[in-house]
Amino acid sequence: MGRRSHKGGSKLPLLLTVGLVACIIVIAALAILLIVLKKPESPSLAPTSTPPSFNPYSIQIQQNVLEQTKIGDRIREAISASNIRTNLYQLTGRVHTAGTPAQLETMMSIKQHYQAIGLDAHQYDYYPLLDYPDYDNPNTVHYQANNDNIWQLVSNGTAQPVGPPEAIKQQESDPKAQVLWNAYAKPGSATGAIVYANTGTADDFAYLKGQGVNVTGSIVLVRYGGVWRGEKVYQATLNGAVGCIIYSDPQLYAPPDGSNVFPNSMYMPPTSAQRGSLSQVNGDPLTPLYPAVNYTYPTETEQDLRSTMQLPSIPTLPISYGTAKQIFARMNGLIAPTNFTGGIAGVQYRLNDSTGVYRIVVNQATRIANIRNVVGYLRGMDEPDRIVMLSNHVDAWTYGANDPNSGTATIMEISRALMQVVNETGWRPRRTIAFVSFDSEEFGLDGSTELAEEYLKVFEDRVVALVNVDLIENNVTLAAISVPLLSRAIARAAQKVPNPNPDELALNRTTVYDSWSYYYNLPQLALVPDLPGIGLPGSESDHAAYISYVGVPVCMILYTCPYTVPREQCFPLYHTMLEIPWAADNLWDKQYSTMKALGSVWIEMARDLADSVVIPFNVQDYATFLTNGFHLVSELLLRDAQALIPDLSNILSSIEGAIKRFALQASEIQNLVDKANSGSESYTIRQVEMLNRRLNKLERAFINPRGIYDNRADARHVVFATSLENSYEGVIFAGVVDPIARAGQAFAANDYPRMKLQIIQARRSLSELQYAIESAILLLQLDGFADQS
Repeated sequence: MGRRSHKGGSKLPLLLTVGLVACIIVIAALAILLIVLKKPESPSLAPTSTPPSFNPYSIQIQQNVLEQTKIGDRIREAISASNIRTNLYQLTGRVHTAGTPAQLETMMSIKQHYQAIGLDAHQYDYYPLLDYPDYDNPNTVHYQANNDNIWQLVSNGTAQPVGPPEAIKQQESDPKAQVLWNAYAKPGSATGAIVYANTGTADDFAYLKGQGVNVTGSIVLVRYGGVWRGEKVYQATLNGAVGCIIYSDPQLYAPPDGSNVFPNSMYMPPTSAQRGSLSQVNGDPLTPLYPAVNYTYPTETEQDLRSTMQLPSIPTLPISYGTAKQIFARMNGLIAPTNFTGGIAGVQYRLNDSTGVYRIVVNQATRIANIRNVVGYLRGMDEPDRIVMLSNHVDAWTYGANDPNSGTATIMEISRALMQVVNETGWRPRRTIAFVSFDSEEFGLDGSTELAEEYLKVFEDRVVALVNVDLIENNVTLAAISVPLLSRAIARAAQKVPNPNPDELALNRTTVYDSWSYYYNLPQLALVPDLPGIGLPGSESDHAAYISYVGVPVCMILYTCPYTVPREQCFPLYHTMLEIPWAADNLWDKQYSTMKALGSVWIEMARDLADSVVIPFNVQDYATFLTNGFHLVSELLLRDAQALIPDLSNILSSIEGAIKRFALQASEIQNLVDKANSGSESYTIRQVEMLNRRLNKLERAFINPRGIYDNRADARHVVFATSLENSYEGVIFAGVVDPIARAGQAFAANDYPRMKLQIIQARRSLSELQYAIESAILLLQLDGFADQS
């Protein structure tokens, strides 16, 4: 209002004078222009034909390999181990479980970091059903002997701090860290005799039944290993248990003599226990396939989810192996076989007990909670609508120094290093790089799944790849889970990063790749033979929805132990309150060089995927993977299903023929990709776009819109999905393999109607698999490519 004063009216005569002069000048200029235009043209300047139009799509593009190498080197050199350490300490000062004020504040601090370094930062809020303990009234286990009215306390539901003063100080910085619980366990109490079911697999319960051990009405004690914790509770429920107790046995989590444990090593002490979720659902349980936002109508109820065992229908809690020792010491039943026997010293492992009963009390409650994803974008220079995502989750059960904040501290630093180089050089990648910090991974991949559900149509069109880092488990070697399209991108990056481990350097393994190829030289995993063994993507972490539901090429990289070391022995402190920065300083990454090395691989992959002229996928590796993988599945089907599917041989031959044609098409397009990205040949903008459009859509060709199972619409990828028998690990061609296995089970049980249904499902899945391969062939065809040069 200050510039529009009422006193302005006194200037009207002056304004009219100025306007008149301006009009005279304009009229004079127009007159002069008219005279010029009417001058006769010189014959020599008169056009004799229409000038050729300029086609911007005909401009030739050539990869500048030297410049890209310099940029990549400069970004990796800018990464600071000291900054990673600072980040880790800032992230892990308190318990920051998803859906709590502490976690929302942590997510906002990450958003502020992204903004401060110059990224375009956004937040994405969702409201899933989460579950929390009563921190003031922890879960308990009591025992009552026969003919005794006294309940003896066995577990008070807390872990005990151990170690030197600084380690204890970090463990005690938040009292909530000591409380033991399993998310979504049914609240309430259960009373019954104890039955030991080993690792809680279907086979373990079948063995108990064969030995005459009655599980019905019992409280089942199981140890970690075999299958993931949710499957243990599921099997216990199927077999009639009224409650479940889970512990970490020292056979996997501690050394044989039990002495060299934390704080002297990463082995679990007898006073600690692992937390974790029991949900069988990825994403918000109440709103499957739709984002948990205010406009979404919940199609599920907690009661229904428990009745169908997607959430537990029995009370469940974790205990330490020190507490488990007390339980075994009282047991007087059948002696357990060797494969049921663990590593607790001084006790006899037994299957059952008749000395008394146990009562477990679970004090937990569900509620709708606010979770928040944060994404920082560096917009691409040439293809800003194509996005390379680097992801890590931030939420933790306790302090999370390993899982997940070793990855969080690293992504914060590599984003800073990238922006430093952007600001110093003016360089920007061709495509957008998005640094994605997910919330609520631990409860059931909530943050990543909800974002994928809300932005399904956007991500199907625009996301090039997702490179996920959940955590650093140990410091020996790189390991990877990946689709074939990204396997060589991992290898290229790993070959450029110096080995951070002094022991490995002493053995002349000078790069990250050298150790990886040595420890993962695994013929049994080599579906792409000339690369280190790479696992199949499943539901291990936040990449799950992006491959199985959206169809985005994904990989997860981590630092860990050799393949021969079980994960439990590699990272025994998993989900305990001993995941503190003191452990990083003193046990598993003293110089923070492991986190720096993993970050270097991570950001080099991002640069490669985002800045290569042509998206650097290896389509030929996909063809090799399909060829070798389908050969294994064909052998399985011919062995187990020849009599069940009369025309099986012809069906398999038809699919094998499709894979051969896919391989020919893949070879043609791979030749062009390699020439473009090596810098040996240039292509026009239109040709580059033709290649990139096909490469960006290729993984989506294997998405079945209706889902590969009638009851699992979220599992849509016909090649990569989790098995119905194990919802955690990925398998190949699950839609074919699972029904054949279930048909065999039905046949053994003389359940012929169920067997027929499973055979129909397998036959349909084989047809849908060939359809996906045929679709991929059509997608890759390059009709008219040469005409665009």
